[in-house]
Amino acid sequence: MDRLTARIDSIASYYTEHSPIDPTGSYDLNLLKPVFQPDTAIGVLYDAEIRLLQSQKEIQENDIGIGISAGYIENLEQGVFGAEGIFYQRRANVGLEWSILKNGLLQNRDNADRIGREIALTRDEATIESTRRSYQQLFNQFLIAYNQSRSELLLQYSKILEEQQKVSSALYEMNYVSLNEVLDISSKKGTIRAEADASRRYIEQLAYNTGDYPDPTVFPIIDIDLPRLLDEGLSFYRDLPNPYSDQEFNLFSEFTLTTFLRYNLYGGSGIQNNGNELQNREFFSAGLTFSLPLPLSIDRKRSVQRQEIRIKEIENEERSELVRTEVLNQFRDYQSKLKTYRDVYALYKSQEQALRQQTILQSINSDSYSPNLLLNAISDRFATAIDLLDIKKDLYTNLIRIQTLLPERSLLNYLIPLDLDSSTELLNTRLSSYIWSVSFEKYDETAIKSFLTDNNVRTVYASGGPSMAASENISALIKNSPGLEVHLMIGDNQLIFKDHDQELESFITNAADLGVKGIHLDVEPHTFDDWDQRNSEYLQRYVEMLRRAREYSDRYSLELSVSIPTSYLPVIDEIDQLSDTVILMVYGITDADRLFRSVQDFISEVSTTFVLALRPEDFNSINELKQTLNSLNSKHRIRNIVIHDLDSWMSSQ
Repeated sequence: MDRLTARIDSIASYYTEHSPIDPTGSYDLNLLKPVFQPDTAIGVLYDAEIRLLQSQKEIQENDIGIGISAGYIENLEQGVFGAEGIFYQRRANVGLEWSILKNGLLQNRDNADRIGREIALTRDEATIESTRRSYQQLFNQFLIAYNQSRSELLLQYSKILEEQQKVSSALYEMNYVSLNEVLDISSKKGTIRAEADASRRYIEQLAYNTGDYPDPTVFPIIDIDLPRLLDEGLSFYRDLPNPYSDQEFNLFSEFTLTTFLRYNLYGGSGIQNNGNELQNREFFSAGLTFSLPLPLSIDRKRSVQRQEIRIKEIENEERSELVRTEVLNQFRDYQSKLKTYRDVYALYKSQEQALRQQTILQSINSDSYSPNLLLNAISDRFATAIDLLDIKKDLYTNLIRIQTLLPERSLLNYLIPLDLDSSTELLNTRLSSYIWSVSFEKYDETAIKSFLTDNNVRTVYASGGPSMAASENISALIKNSPGLEVHLMIGDNQLIFKDHDQELESFITNAADLGVKGIHLDVEPHTFDDWDQRNSEYLQRYVEMLRRAREYSDRYSLELSVSIPTSYLPVIDEIDQLSDTVILMVYGITDADRLFRSVQDFISEVSTTFVLALRPEDFNSINELKQTLNSLNSKHRIRNIVIHDLDSWMSSQ
């Protein structure tokens, strides 16, 4: 038994100091440059098309509409008299003609410009296609490196299982473990060896040289800056050229204008009625010809050109929207896998903790120390490490697919390393949310309830909208969401004036009829144009409104809450006395320490429930928002947060 324990201690000593993988990965995004470098070389077919278009463009540019013309007429019988009274037997001419408008200089220049835009569009389409084709190359490089790392990890795991099998067999002979446990370990070892062999054969079959490709086990776990990705990253598609867009309808292109200069030679010519003096005659002539089609149909032709432009615009818009949809689909899939990775990472951390506990028990010679449990903890951690690597492979598969949708841009510009040890799960934060009436139009009740439940929201401040149009939605939310506190919200700034008292009283009566928990006044006189000149007056009117609201809400045992900015500090004592909950609106600040400094004067003055209002759109990502909330909680004990508002919150996720 002592020899067995010593063997286990030796194995444990090594593997407790050497983690199978780094589950958090590196924070150096430069490590990922080889992963997101698609080959954008233009394909053979597109290259041939571009060369053809360039040749056509050169032809149009070089063709200035000048041509040589020549003619000859031989009268087979006696000569004839021309219109000029010149008798001739034969006639010849040679000269230059210059077509200036249609089928000439002007139209050729327009054609050259259009072909130039077609070349630009073809180049962009070639870039899109080559970027898409590069997916297989990028993915193959990644897949080989992943399989190499996985194969090495599986071999290490099989060695652990081999040791575990020897130990369990020895313990079985001593009647410490059951035969089933021995057989389970043996079966697992066989499965892992088979997987390792499969990975090795896969690598050998591909025979792909990964060169200096980094080890996927140290790839960072990252988040995606989706707003910037959709805006900047996909701008390539929005900026695709339109071959017809810069070509205005030119009326002159419908006209034909040709000038000419000719040398003329008349043979056997003479004066009419004087055929005895026949001779050759030569002279130069110049002139021009002009023609236009009838009917002109200018409006129809302009309409045709506008339709050509619009058709191409629609094609580009549809392509841009399809790519945007594909990016969003990949992003959603990525976020789902990222959540799985977080969950498995939490398991990995718990297994590390179990490993440390057994190591500590061993070091103090505790009776609770179990060599078998220690070896099991090492084995379980290896199995989880392989699961993490497999999930990471799926994560980077999504990222590589997104990269192949970004011509001329690197996805690295839109990636943010995640610190998995700085948990983005909210710790003891009590979340509530504003719900504007538009949210009830945009989302159905099931979606709203599901989102509130998933995010552990227990309180909402819901607006009925103009004329309380959303009152039925609010009533249904109350009825079908047990445990959810609903406060009816109104945002009419005119309520501070005494002549709107009837409106305030009616609002509170309706709230009571709906069965809400309380009323919420989102009344903001600081938005008035003359606030700077009359703020003292408006603050006093605001306090008087609260007194009336307190009186009316007490009739129905309704809670009273308010949303205010930091500029209401001069009357915070009165607001605090008259309200059950004070929500302080602090927008545009994302740092937890700065947020605390901006509200600490209020916190010291408020004795009722204090809630901080934040907007998701002020943060780069939902994870950044969660990290700020955790910092507010852990460092400054600010736990009550209301999100402004449900629509932007749901959109951000």
